[in-house]
Amino acid sequence: MTLAVLARIAALVDQGATVVGARPKGSPSLADDPRRVAALVDRLWSGQGPHHVWTDRAAALKARGVGRDWEMPGVADSALGVLHRRLGAGHLWFVANHGATPIQGEMAFRVTGLVPELWFADTGEIRPASYRVQDGRTFVPLALEGSGSAFVVFRRAASAQAASVPELSWEPALTIDGSWEVTFPGIGTVPLATGSWAKAEVAALRHFSGTAVYRRTLDVPAALVAKGHLMLDLGDVREVARVRINGEEAGIAWKLPFRVDVTGRLRPGPNRIEVEVANLWVNHLIDAAKGGPDDAYRPDAPLRESGLIGPVRILAAR
Repeated sequence: MTLAVLARIAALVDQGATVVGARPKGSPSLADDPRRVAALVDRLWSGQGPHHVWTDRAAALKARGVGRDWEMPGVADSALGVLHRRLGAGHLWFVANHGATPIQGEMAFRVTGLVPELWFADTGEIRPASYRVQDGRTFVPLALEGSGSAFVVFRRAASAQAASVPELSWEPALTIDGSWEVTFPGIGTVPLATGSWAKAEVAALRHFSGTAVYRRTLDVPAALVAKGHLMLDLGDVREVARVRINGEEAGIAWKLPFRVDVTGRLRPGPNRIEVEVANLWVNHLIDAAKGGPDDAYRPDAPLRESGLIGPVRILAAR
């Protein structure tokens, strides 16, 4: 760092500015006096007195009485991606789980006086959230599936320091096992259980790339329909699935968790379920490869997992 820059930083610090940065090793300029550079570095990075440069950003903010914008105790900051935007009369935080493992905890936001809501971009659902206010922050319970995300929005005035909202949780109600009728374009319809096409005994299925349709009739007990809120959980899907219940579109599952809301679509007795599953083009390219220099993949490249891998279940809200 040049002497001129150091001098400017010293002027800012002496005037009360909070500056955070790593201690420089010297100046890159041959015109600078090394002794003056060293003396200024020692003074600024001494860590003593009110006028010095901080090396720890969190400590610097704490010294200025500025708390963290957000944190989730017990969860590493690197596990989350968080963006904060100030609204006209409120705030929103976008919170994303960077990993494939679910994250659950209480997240603290540097805001008070407003009620939190959870907004979900993939479904359009807006859900009230429990909260409590402590030490100038609002704590909100938050559960994110692997690779899941949510907007935490504060836009309405709060009338209390805490509120409890019943959490929506799911329990397995019916396992859909056994064989499906699966139609592969260009191959035909074959009986097939859930699992990866890449592990099929028939070579044509192992190397299939495209969209296949799973069909079956499911007998649903009246007691299950009476439970109300139901979800079709496809387990693992590679890569995307479209679901139809009794000929009606139920939704598209394109990310973890691969679930579709089937509330009001299932009826007591037999129900016709169709699941269209599309995979990547990789397995076809591997099958077509001849080992030449222009091939995108080698003939012995490992096949990509594909299809409706499962397990497939009906989940009920509790």
